[in-house]
Amino acid sequence: MRKFFIFCKEGAGSQVVSCIVNSRLFNAIASSTMAMVPLFVACGMLELISSVSLIAGFENIYSWLSLLKEGLVKIAPIMLNVFLSMHFARRNRIPPMSLALINLGVLIIVSSFFSESPYFFLDVNISASMLLGATTGIVCEKTINYIHDRKHERFFAWYLFCGAALAFILLYLCGSLIKLWKGDLYFIVSGVARSLYPSDYFHGLIYLLFCGASWFFGLNGENLLETQLHSLVLSTNNNIAAWHAGHATLNVISSMFFNVWCNIGGSGSTLSLAAAMLFSDKKYYRKLLSVSAPLSIFNTNDTLLFGVPIVLNPIMIIPFILVPMMNYTVAYVATIVGLIPPLQSQFSWVTPPLMNAWLASGGSVRMVVLQIMVIAIGAKIYHAFLKVMESRINFNDKILQDLNVSLLSQNEVINHPAEFNSVRSNNYLAEMNDHFIAQDKINNLRKNGDFILYFQPQVKLPENEIIGCEALIRHKAKDGTITPPVFLEYYERLNLMPEIDFWVLQTVVNIIRTQLLGFKGYTMCINMSPQTLSDNRLHSIIKKCLSEPLPNGWVLEFEITESQKISDPKMLSKCLSEIKALGVKISLDDFGSGYSTISYINEYDLDKIKLDRSLVQNLNKDNGFCFLKNVVTLCKGTNAMVLIEGVETEDERKKVFSAGVSYAQGFLFHRPLPLQELCSVLVKK
Repeated sequence: MRKFFIFCKEGAGSQVVSCIVNSRLFNAIASSTMAMVPLFVACGMLELISSVSLIAGFENIYSWLSLLKEGLVKIAPIMLNVFLSMHFARRNRIPPMSLALINLGVLIIVSSFFSESPYFFLDVNISASMLLGATTGIVCEKTINYIHDRKHERFFAWYLFCGAALAFILLYLCGSLIKLWKGDLYFIVSGVARSLYPSDYFHGLIYLLFCGASWFFGLNGENLLETQLHSLVLSTNNNIAAWHAGHATLNVISSMFFNVWCNIGGSGSTLSLAAAMLFSDKKYYRKLLSVSAPLSIFNTNDTLLFGVPIVLNPIMIIPFILVPMMNYTVAYVATIVGLIPPLQSQFSWVTPPLMNAWLASGGSVRMVVLQIMVIAIGAKIYHAFLKVMESRINFNDKILQDLNVSLLSQNEVINHPAEFNSVRSNNYLAEMNDHFIAQDKINNLRKNGDFILYFQPQVKLPENEIIGCEALIRHKAKDGTITPPVFLEYYERLNLMPEIDFWVLQTVVNIIRTQLLGFKGYTMCINMSPQTLSDNRLHSIIKKCLSEPLPNGWVLEFEITESQKISDPKMLSKCLSEIKALGVKISLDDFGSGYSTISYINEYDLDKIKLDRSLVQNLNKDNGFCFLKNVVTLCKGTNAMVLIEGVETEDERKKVFSAGVSYAQGFLFHRPLPLQELCSVLVKK
């Protein structure tokens, strides 16, 4: 398990995950499966109600509900095929009905080769439907791209019709060959099926591994292996009947064995996941549990699978596979050594945990106790992986907090099945993918070099006298390559900007005390992100850095960066007041761009207002100079120093000075300099 954690934490698979999450094929499969969630939940509810009806003695109601459930199960592959068609149709901007008809035509033709029943199109399973739907969608997409690339749009309908006709002919010919080779094909398929049939302990592990791994792509493994599951149910019924007749001993592995031990709360034994989430301090988990817990009691866990999520989540798929296999092994060994009895009764898979152990074992208390133990152990495993996922993902993201976890009530899924990209869970997967990429980038930065500081002087006009400088972070690779701060977006993505800002603050103070000690009366400007200003460690770190006054009249100045919107102005105002009380000046950076508003310069007690470079660039436009002059007049009304950045030419310097700006920063005066060059410049000045 330690290797799993190292793999997850170091981001070893982030590129693979990114490829999967951004893959059009996997995205189509996951989105289409997500659209099927209401149907699967409905089947579970019908199973539950029909089982209760049978126990209550309402056999007619039981028969009717069972027939209804079987009907829904039969049409599920067709619905999945249609949803895949709609997904590809929406992506390629073609009429959904056209592609749906082509997809259904392929499905009907292919299914007719493998069934002699007049209702052969209802005998196809979900795995075949998914394979045919995805293949047909990709072929149609390639055909459409071919048409567009060669600018044959006006022959689009003709190409599509001819292509579909040709595809049907090829399918028919292939089907004829399949019928000729049906015996050999059956031998191959049956050999694969036998390897996935849980006839013994080893094959049971393979069966569990396949069922769990398929959920990574949003596919229910038991639906994919419905033939093996049906055979296992028949074998279990025959074995129990023979045992009652005294002709056989009970088998250890049975269909109920998997329901009691491996599907506790649903696929992946996710009742343990629900227990782990219950003791978490994350509000998102509590919100998700309010919807999923009632369903998990009856072993239906689709909301957890798409809400946590398990689907396309390389971290949570590990315990999702691991926990059922652990439960399976523990129960198998306990049965073999005689600690618990073999299961002797068949019950519906929606029978709640503990109750199903009691009923299936004929009232064994040890069976119930062991089931409680494996649930607790599974919760511990799930909890460990939840912590790993939380360390990789920002659970304060607004997108995640606003996530509608009620998959049963999502209008996007029920009313607009074609608009799969609007499903919030897919947005969350994209968010998670961004976090993986950011973590991977940060890990590479740490391995391949170190952060350094450059300094860009600020001058007073018109003499160009240096009054201070701005500290700018850079990354220096081991080969000497200097990278500008484009990497800050990754730290911001993971809410790690405080770590960067604190490092800059402490490094700058140390440089002033040791290497800039001989220069007097300058201001050192440091950028502070809103993330850092809201960090409760900031006040104590400033006090520690300034426990002794800075030498020779040096002053620190924090520039409020506006790469993200300030969410709590009152909190920020209080924070800035506390910072100024420690002797640090406050500057508003990039005024005139981003999220800057006029209210900022009036609401906060500012020592300096830095005008954005865009105001300099607009000087060549009509009214650009007049606009800059009005902005300067507005800013001076706050009694704050006004500095403009981005001055690169002598003409720009003259114009900004004429507009009333007395302080400037830009390439015309000085580019960002390493520390040694800054010292040389200060010595000359």
